[in-house]
Amino acid sequence: MAKSEFFIDLVSVDSEDPMQAEIDNERINHLTMSYSKHMATIYTQSSCIDQNEIDGKLQRYNFFSLGYVRRFVNLFVRSWRQNVRDTRLNITRLIASIGQSFLFAQIFKTVKKGAPTAKSVADRIALLSYGVINMSMLALMKAIDLFSREKNVIMRERMRNQYNPAEYLCSKVIAEFPLDTLYAIIFASTLKWRTGLRCSLKVLTITYSLMTVAGVALGFAIGGLAPDGDTAKAAGMPIMVLMMVMGVINPSGVDSTIIQPIYIQFLKLISPIRWAIEGLCISEYKGMEFSRKGYGLFKTIASDAPKMGAMAMVQNGDQVLNALGLQESTWEQSMRMLGRLTGANILISLLGLKFCGPSFVTRKCPATSKKTRTNSSSGNNSDE
Repeated sequence: MAKSEFFIDLVSVDSEDPMQAEIDNERINHLTMSYSKHMATIYTQSSCIDQNEIDGKLQRYNFFSLGYVRRFVNLFVRSWRQNVRDTRLNITRLIASIGQSFLFAQIFKTVKKGAPTAKSVADRIALLSYGVINMSMLALMKAIDLFSREKNVIMRERMRNQYNPAEYLCSKVIAEFPLDTLYAIIFASTLKWRTGLRCSLKVLTITYSLMTVAGVALGFAIGGLAPDGDTAKAAGMPIMVLMMVMGVINPSGVDSTIIQPIYIQFLKLISPIRWAIEGLCISEYKGMEFSRKGYGLFKTIASDAPKMGAMAMVQNGDQVLNALGLQESTWEQSMRMLGRLTGANILISLLGLKFCGPSFVTRKCPATSKKTRTNSSSGNNSDE
């Protein structure tokens, strides 16, 4: 019999058998009296000791006894085991990474191997954008679900001073990174193999990996601020949709004469999807030259050119970036912004764990209460 079942059996009453019920009640009463006597003995022995000093020593011992490195390693190993043992989720993510890359390649057929054509401009932007959304969506929903399920356990362990929020979050992010990078490599490699994307496999892998980590950090931030798991899941999808709307690039081009409101500019600034898509577009189009098919004395323009807004007359990739308003940006700048947003979301989740969790209750000193009662009794005797 397991220990938990044994303890449950000790305090259970068989209501179907009156004689057994009487025996069970006697056993429970005996346990109650024994526990009361034991606690009374401990209280008597510790009545002359400052309870606040005891609590402080216990807290310092629990917090510092293992050391930062050992606590971090223990948390990392636990998180890593959770990720590796979740076979169903890992298989689902593997199938999704491969299947969606095949699906995207089939939908955007103009992004084919060989010299790029101007007609594929819109499809390349859409393909890169859907790839970013795919990776971020999977990472965000997984993080929210996992974080919301673990939050109560985290709070209980923190109330016992087993670790601090920073150690937990750092170990969690680092434990998530290897598997997220693996799926990013699988998705990027399959997409690169099945399509004619011009940006390198290294750029695709780094961007999708950072986007996945950014999605995890955003999920942690939502989970840390939300009071419970259901609220976190309910808020996760609208926030994700908002980040998508703010981050997706319009393939028809950007009108630089239109000034967006301040709050729209702010939302665009904090959208990790925006920076990932912009980074990939910059890497894809910078220095790109379109192939032109010739027919007699004339080159085809009508049949092999984009038909959308500012893209209608582009002649090369640099003009595409100019039409998208990205001519002055670089891939490295986009990745730095993505990293900063990731760090900011981890900080938000840290603050959420610290200030949005249950309050820690400080016990009153029994010795103080006893002294108060003694003084009160003395005062009453004096009055008599």
